[in-house]
Amino acid sequence: MTEVSGDAIRELRSSFLKKLEAENKTEGFFAEVDVARVKADDEWLGRFLLHHEMVQDDALSMLWETLEWRKQNRVNEINDLVNYDYLKEGAQFPHNFDRDGKALFIFRCKLHSKGQKSFDDLKMCLIYWFERLEKEHKGNQITIVFDMQDSGLSNLDMDYTKYLINLCKSYYPYFLNYILIFEMPWILNAAFKIIKSWLPEKAVQKIKFVNQKTLGEYVEPSQALKSWGGEDPYEFSFEPEPAPVAIKIDKKVTFNDLSPIISSQGSTDMNVSNESQSSLINITPADAVIFKYDATNSEYVGQIHISNISNDKNVSFKIKTTSPEKFRVHPSISILGVEGMVAITVTVLPDFTPNQIMKEKFLIMCLPVESIDLDSIALSALWKAANTKNAENYRLRCAVECDETDPYVGSNNYATSSATNVRFRMNGAAPVDVNEKIDKLFTMITRLNECNGKLHQDLQNNQRLSIITLALLAVIAGIMIYMYMHSNAIAIGGSKKF
Repeated sequence: MTEVSGDAIRELRSSFLKKLEAENKTEGFFAEVDVARVKADDEWLGRFLLHHEMVQDDALSMLWETLEWRKQNRVNEINDLVNYDYLKEGAQFPHNFDRDGKALFIFRCKLHSKGQKSFDDLKMCLIYWFERLEKEHKGNQITIVFDMQDSGLSNLDMDYTKYLINLCKSYYPYFLNYILIFEMPWILNAAFKIIKSWLPEKAVQKIKFVNQKTLGEYVEPSQALKSWGGEDPYEFSFEPEPAPVAIKIDKKVTFNDLSPIISSQGSTDMNVSNESQSSLINITPADAVIFKYDATNSEYVGQIHISNISNDKNVSFKIKTTSPEKFRVHPSISILGVEGMVAITVTVLPDFTPNQIMKEKFLIMCLPVESIDLDSIALSALWKAANTKNAENYRLRCAVECDETDPYVGSNNYATSSATNVRFRMNGAAPVDVNEKIDKLFTMITRLNECNGKLHQDLQNNQRLSIITLALLAVIAGIMIYMYMHSNAIAIGGSKKF
């Protein structure tokens, strides 16, 4: 990194701390780990100064806004929030380096289609990769490569691109080396003129349009993928971050990584009983995650409330499920202080229907912990190191409560489900007996089938009538043509005799 004087860095740090004190921001206004970074990380502060060409006021403003944004978006907990299924698809990933030694962050544009995925989850994926690249390359710059081979208008997402640019412009200072646009279709020229308008002049100069012949000016052939005309046969496969390494600081252990929390466990993990009285937590509902259809977001959502009832202990909990690919759980791991309570949101992912989740189960494990101040990274590491045999375990089944907004009501999609796993609530009334509802549904289906049969018969009759009508019209037309030609022939013959 370009050298920044120690005096300039100390001035920026001092200005930040003075502003923090002057505005009387209470503890927790910013993430503690970010404030600690301001106090200790000279290179990070130096990047804010470089980003704004050593203008202290601009650097301070960006630093303050960055910490606000990081707190609001829970950036330090990103490993627990990101959708790993999206990461595994490989629409974006880091691989190799440019000629300046900067990591390449590759976007395979043909794999992205606007509106096909949750925009919030896509944003989390970008933050995840930016954070991971920062950690793995110690804040060194990156080069973004838009691989636009085989892409078209359906792959263009201006909102997504604008968010990516805003990350570089507003929250990750001095992080961008180049933007390489590889093999851009001519039809997207107008769109990139708009994209350029979102960038400051200095950033516009970093955009380079390249093809297989000119890519070598920025990326050596050994570092370029074969699909780019290079020598690297690499095929993307998602690799989790390296295992956490413990770092001792002020007699406390922190970690530099957090791996996914929700994971499939063996069946023995899920065969636990809730019969024993808990000494640590209370769970509501006590036996099931009840999913309801959210018409606004077109998804099934359930909630679990966990309360600390231990009186004198901090309690950490962790949630697992038999099929992590079907659910998004937030939060899936946390700490509750004495008398603390948290609402857990469980969302069924779009590719799965209610019938596909009925047999799944959730396992809630809890352990007493000494401190409530552990960040998500340290907390994840604590659970990895913990002896889970000493944890209290609670199993929850999945159930669905339906109302008139549920798209599955009125079909037989619930018909094969266990009656204990489905409840119907119509017009705000109390849940009705599911067997009675199923009988009504079958009656409706029978009537629909009868109506369908009648419609099918009517359609066949109409088709036959149409064929007969066409045949009659053809016969009549033939007779008329014959009569016309015959009358003309008689007329011609008469004229000859005359």
